[in-house]
Amino acid sequence: MLARSITITILICILIWSPFEVRFASPTENLNISNWSERSLLLTWQAPANRDRVDRYEIYRNDQKIGETTALQFQVTGLSQNAVQTFKVYTREAAETPSMLWSTRSTPNVIQVRGTQLTHFFQPMKFTESLQPMLVDGRMYVAVAPFAQQIGMSVSWSAQPRTLILAKDGEQYVFSQPTLQYLDRTWLPLATLAKTLGYQLIVHHTVVQTPPRTSIHLDVPLILQKPELYNGCEITSVAMLLAFAGQKVNKLELARKMPKDLTPIRKDSSGKAVFWGNPNVGFVGDVTGKRRGYAIYHQPLHRFLKTYIPSAVDLTGSPFASIERKLLSGKPVVVWTSVHYNPPYRWVRWQSPSGPVRATFEEHAVVLTGVDRHSVYLNDPLSAKKHIRIEKTRFIRGWQALGKQAISY
Repeated sequence: MLARSITITILICILIWSPFEVRFASPTENLNISNWSERSLLLTWQAPANRDRVDRYEIYRNDQKIGETTALQFQVTGLSQNAVQTFKVYTREAAETPSMLWSTRSTPNVIQVRGTQLTHFFQPMKFTESLQPMLVDGRMYVAVAPFAQQIGMSVSWSAQPRTLILAKDGEQYVFSQPTLQYLDRTWLPLATLAKTLGYQLIVHHTVVQTPPRTSIHLDVPLILQKPELYNGCEITSVAMLLAFAGQKVNKLELARKMPKDLTPIRKDSSGKAVFWGNPNVGFVGDVTGKRRGYAIYHQPLHRFLKTYIPSAVDLTGSPFASIERKLLSGKPVVVWTSVHYNPPYRWVRWQSPSGPVRATFEEHAVVLTGVDRHSVYLNDPLSAKKHIRIEKTRFIRGWQALGKQAISY
């Protein structure tokens, strides 16, 4: 059962979208007690991973500073048998540069005692990328699923009326108030979660942006596939992504090196392909357009991209919100669509050495360079215009028709 007397320290740090870096000094780890007697104890801890930047450690008792040290321990005296005493250990770092918005004191590790009894032991809740809070209309919200996962609770919904239920050890906590839906997630006010679950909410640092960022425009270099690569929309789009990432490559070099399925085409009496290569293996046909060519799909192109950027990711099959999050993180995304950004009108089929292929000669690939509430923005390797605006719902339909293919890094 979840104890309602638990105190949890929640530390909130959200990056401001500005030219400045926002950072707090790294906290200590594994705060503990040894050599415990009725009147004294020894606090011990481990240094943070970036210990080379640590200047000293500051020790507080009941929010009053009682000392500092460069060692990984501190002797405390004058304990009382009946009084509750809370000890906090902060890391203090030396500032590096005035261009950095930086708190040189870390968030604390905390331990609480009464006499020789440990009453509470809690360390900062770490807000990972999936657990970053956001400020909306003056209220701090957190995504329910990663929050519940971090504290070991299950998440479910009741049908009528639709309410959110968190559960642990047989006890349920019901949230009937409206929730916020954003980027494919359900969000609840942090204060509401803390109150309902019986937590005391202590916010030590808050650096927030408001409202949360929902639009971005990336300055991705525009590269045209023609005249050299008549059928090379996919590899030209990858060339744009690599150029944005700072890679010094060109589209012709990439076209020579990209995976290819060299299976020759066989046609029927009407000229339709009945046996050819598989775009899930490599580029099918001739990328230059001197002979008939088709395309390459996400799997072989993702593997090829990883040879240049090891952190390359295949987002194929993910909801479009995942692509939006990738864009909002500052990374362009190569996506498959049609030449008119709508679902294709005609599909064809042929056999290949690795199985049947369903294809459309309206297939196209572009680089997504931006997004806002109603639109996406893209560089099209067939267009001399940069940052083309397309209505989002329309574009998503075309992207879904081509198998929701997308790669980035």
